[in-house]
Amino acid sequence: MQITSTMLNVPPYISTTWEHIISLRTEHDVLYISLKSGESIAIPGLDKSTLETIFEAHARYLENANKEITFDIPYNSLKAGGLTTLAAMRHIPEESELPDLPVDLLEKIAMLTKSFGGEEAQMMTPSDSTCNCTFCQLARAITNLSDTNLEEEKIADEDLAFRDWQIEQIDAQLYRVTSPLDPNEQYKVFLGEPLGCNCGENHCEHIKAVLQS
Repeated sequence: MQITSTMLNVPPYISTTWEHIISLRTEHDVLYISLKSGESIAIPGLDKSTLETIFEAHARYLENANKEITFDIPYNSLKAGGLTTLAAMRHIPEESELPDLPVDLLEKIAMLTKSFGGEEAQMMTPSDSTCNCTFCQLARAITNLSDTNLEEEKIADEDLAFRDWQIEQIDAQLYRVTSPLDPNEQYKVFLGEPLGCNCGENHCEHIKAVLQS
């Protein structure tokens, strides 16, 4: 038998993750489990302690699943001080069972981290591989990106041309990027959600130019 923060395994009756379970109830010492598939599983003979453990695990899952995770990246602070803001964060054991952060958020942080260089990723304190708190998720994403960058080929000099782009902020998170060689060649970069450029590329030099400005 396994009763964890992610799954319920009571052989030979059921073995599934909590996300597939709608509700629990007991009647005449029988545990009834309602599944999203419409099935109802009846498990007799469980002692009081086991029943309490099952209900507590399900309650914790529901509580964490209903938490709204928001993490507004302070672009100005990051551009001014690199990863100092993220490095100041710490592992929080009490939040070890938080749901996964949105993939697009982790990708945005990874892109920002890449713009500062791999060395600053070392400022992050080590994450706990068994923890899913906000800090540990971010630390793993940044560390994985840093490790990947070590295997990348050197960037050619012509690929660094984005540093010569002229940057002009035209709104809260909107920037105009102009080529110094051709004033008519302009792009708009948005640093909000979703991060992007009207050139159509996800990792273009125009976004890099704004992040480096």
